Amino acid sequence: MRPDDAGRPGLLLVCHGDLPETLLEDPGCGRLYGECLSACGPVPGEAAAVQAKDELSRFSGRVASHVSAGADGPVELAFMGFRKPGIREAMYRVLSAGARSIVCVGAGGLMLPGCIATVHLPAAVRQVIEINPGLDVFYAPPGTNPHLASSLVMASVENALNGPGIAPRPSGDMPRIRDETGVIVVSSLDQAAIFGACDRRSSDFAAAVKRLSDYCRGQSAVSGTGFGRFMTQVSACLRASGNFCGVEAGYLDFSGPVLDRAAQRLVQAGARTIIAAGMPTLMHRHTLSLSDPAEALKQLKNSCPADIVYVPPDSGAIEPEVGMMLRLKVLDALAKGACIEPSGLRGPSFA
Repeated sequence: MRPDDAGRPGLLLVCHGDLPETLLEDPGCGRLYGECLSACGPVPGEAAAVQAKDELSRFSGRVASHVSAGADGPVELAFMGFRKPGIREAMYRVLSAGARSIVCVGAGGLMLPGCIATVHLPAAVRQVIEINPGLDVFYAPPGTNPHLASSLVMASVENALNGPGIAPRPSGDMPRIRDETGVIVVSSLDQAAIFGACDRRSSDFAAAVKRLSDYCRGQSAVSGTGFGRFMTQVSACLRASGNFCGVEAGYLDFSGPVLDRAAQRLVQAGARTIIAAGMPTLMHRHTLSLSDPAEALKQLKNSCPADIVYVPPDSGAIEPEVGMMLRLKVLDALAKGACIEPSGLRGPSFA
């Protein structure tokens, strides 16, 4: 420990993990993934109403409102998976409202690189295009600026600990999204809210997800996924700020290191107090994630010698910033011509 580290807290970034990019190339991983899909089965109809109340959905809805404030055309919120409205329904809505082109952009759970945001979301959009040829649809890939992600985490932490502050804002005037363009803001799913409300968290589905998570952790280090590599960069940015004696990312599922191991590293760096920031769980969440951050932090408090201060995801300080960030991503996708076609992608690669 350096002398100037004394008294500074450690920062633990609480994250949902991600599946490796080589998922289907690994027979064991692919088999377990298939078991998860099979075990999920039909979802009760009440799940849609429950899902609308979880923080991930509410966050995406509020961000969509900020995007709408800067758009002349229609803006719709859609969800991956079985939550309604889906991408197809949202596309039909913006088309019926007069849009000539559509841009899909990820919000809650889909803001950072990962399997869902970079692979599954474009694939879901392509499926709609295949049965509706001729649609002019663009995709805004997830943000890859670790400095911006670190600033959003810090704004959330400072807002929770010190009261509302001023979140960073893009400089300069921002053009509006033209009226012939419809925007679909896509949210990931909070499976824990759905299956918890339906008394299915102890079901075969939950057991299958745990087997997949354990397998992925055994096969892949944190650097083995695009999201893991990105969070390593975010940690470095936050470490360079000098506000903490150490910064570590800990993972609730699928990836490593697990929370207690990441916390141990911070203790070894001299942290007597660890701020556990939950904001990354709003920015990235795989649709198979069932882990509850609050429950995981309770267990960590019982095992860690340092004082744990859990800062739940606090989106209030960053929603306007995220809304403007998504507007910029929409405009950038239009400028680059990242158009999705049934036979593939034209423009930047999302793999």
